[in-house]
Amino acid sequence: MKFQEVTCTKIKDALAIYLANAHPKGVPDEVKIPDAIREGNSVPEMLRGFTREECIQPGSPCLQQWVLRLGNERYHFMKMVLREYLFEGEFVFSVDTHDNLDIRPHYPDYEEWQQLKKFNRELGARIETQWKTAGLDTCARLRERMRELPTQPSGCGRGYRAVLADDDDELREAFAELLRSESFEVIKSIHGQDGLEKARARKPNLIVTDFEMPVMNGLEFIARLKEDPATCKIPVILMSARQLSLVDMGQASAFLAKPFSIETLVAYCEFVLGRAKNEGETASAADFGDRQT
Repeated sequence: MKFQEVTCTKIKDALAIYLANAHPKGVPDEVKIPDAIREGNSVPEMLRGFTREECIQPGSPCLQQWVLRLGNERYHFMKMVLREYLFEGEFVFSVDTHDNLDIRPHYPDYEEWQQLKKFNRELGARIETQWKTAGLDTCARLRERMRELPTQPSGCGRGYRAVLADDDDELREAFAELLRSESFEVIKSIHGQDGLEKARARKPNLIVTDFEMPVMNGLEFIARLKEDPATCKIPVILMSARQLSLVDMGQASAFLAKPFSIETLVAYCEFVLGRAKNEGETASAADFGDRQT
């Protein structure tokens, strides 16, 4: 939805659905709904109760988002977000489950953290499904908008195969539609282990992967790719909503901060493919076979 299509009623409806699911026993006292949201008579007034953030990607449009930390019954840091994503000037409601915590197997209570992250992901998906049912735009709308894009016959992906790994169903489908519009053959994966198996089997020219995923995250995925002579030279774009260290970002061919615009993802694909071609690093994709993955 365009920013002018955001209304006070939509914000209040989104908030009510979030709270009913995240705090089914009632909203605890420590969860403070700012007066600007409860009493605001206009969207600008209500948004003053949110934290405004900007995602700045060098050489690309600056995307905006408004964040409200509301937590859930098991975790205090989950957030409701109104964000600009992919289409400049268009906004969707989303849940930041805050499951991008870098909890590693040797950390204390690792299994408990994994269960909490799973709980958060499932809760976030349930809230977004109810938002969609209530007629509120979510990332599912991004996928629909992507399907409206015309195929670019001279797109940057012409003649190339890409593995796309992301555990967020709606975003994965939206990214896949975008890459297809640029003439890529797209092989979708739900996590790093799945992506690794498909990369070994299909030898893509490019891998686009999220960082935080169950089973195997993006950095582990990249490390495993580099261990295998058959996949070690495939260029990788790593995406993440969290801030990574320069060392971690340097493991990939390029790092892309979420959220980002269509133009940014396309430009990054062009960049890493061009560099790989110059360096002779692309894998062969002569026989595409069935494009439905």
